[in-house]
Amino acid sequence: MKSPLLLALLTLSLAANACFVVRELRAALAKSPAAHSAASTSSHAASRSAATSAQLSSAPITLWQRLAQGDPAALATLRAAGWPEQTLQRLAAALIDARFHTQNSALENPSRDYWQEHHRNAAAFDAFAQNRSAQNHEKAALLQSLFGDAYISPEAQAPAFQGIPREKAAAILAIKADYASLRRDLNETPNYSNSSYEELSAALTREERADIARALTPGEFFEYELRSSVTASELRYNTAAFEPTEAEFRALFRIKNPLDEPAFDLDAAAARKLRKDTEAALDLEARRILGEARFQQFVLSRDAEYRRFYHLSQHLQLPTETARTAYALKANIDHRSRALDADPATTPAARLALAQEAESRLTTAFGSKGMEIYKLNSRYLELLRVPPSERPRTR
Repeated sequence: MKSPLLLALLTLSLAANACFVVRELRAALAKSPAAHSAASTSSHAASRSAATSAQLSSAPITLWQRLAQGDPAALATLRAAGWPEQTLQRLAAALIDARFHTQNSALENPSRDYWQEHHRNAAAFDAFAQNRSAQNHEKAALLQSLFGDAYISPEAQAPAFQGIPREKAAAILAIKADYASLRRDLNETPNYSNSSYEELSAALTREERADIARALTPGEFFEYELRSSVTASELRYNTAAFEPTEAEFRALFRIKNPLDEPAFDLDAAAARKLRKDTEAALDLEARRILGEARFQQFVLSRDAEYRRFYHLSQHLQLPTETARTAYALKANIDHRSRALDADPATTPAARLALAQEAESRLTTAFGSKGMEIYKLNSRYLELLRVPPSERPRTR
């Protein structure tokens, strides 16, 4: 079931599309025959523009309905009125979506008594998923029939397809749609053990990747995976605090991607073990590629506490150096805290003084607002005040 927020966003989207259509219609209607005549030296062009304006003003609703049905004559009418091609593609897609909306609403929100909660059963969910899949195919076919090779779907314009020919992008989208259908079938099939499900899911992932690789050249496949693969997503996340250059990111991906490839042939537990075993190999190559100074920053960026300070400094729009300063400060406080823990004569007042010093110095670095955020997400300052016996085992 869609969340209330998602439904609200959908409503706003449809409203925005409606405003878009009205705005473009008014612009078209504003093109009077006289204006067309003044802009053209050809009396034939002026007559055609006048006829087009008459069509738009006499039956605009019918025109939109025809375009939503994929009528090429309706598209020709709007082209004759001077509508830009990109605008027409967006308009046609919005009208087709609006045509499907009523049908989707009936499936998504079937009639029920207002006091009863709606629970969609497996059959209803399957019907809804199949209907959406069929609609997506119909929409793609309609837009392709209207605009031919000139049509570029929003999906094909995603960053993952940068530098990939349009026809190959379309082929990849078709492959992904086929495997999405297979995954739905797998998820809806009962009586699978966890191990069998994981094996089948891994097989689908492996075969999908192989099919995409066959559709592209090696260079294209590398660029596609660089932007869309799980390995690339993990690398982007894990190197956020490292702030790599493009060249550094590409170099790290070239190292990491081959190390991750065997994981596609393993179950989840074996894949996790493999990734842990190959981390040393990754570090060895990264040190060689990055050089010692940048490699040490790369290692630091994987530290959970440093990441906490880094993301806080980014949120507050502070320099990255602020995170490094805070991390060094924490390391110093930790060293002194361990010394207090080792001394049987340590008093509560000594622990309190150290905690207050840490809070004061971190407040200097991040400000009072930053410290409020830090305290909401970390118990570090609180735990400095208590002896080891009162702290959680993991600190």
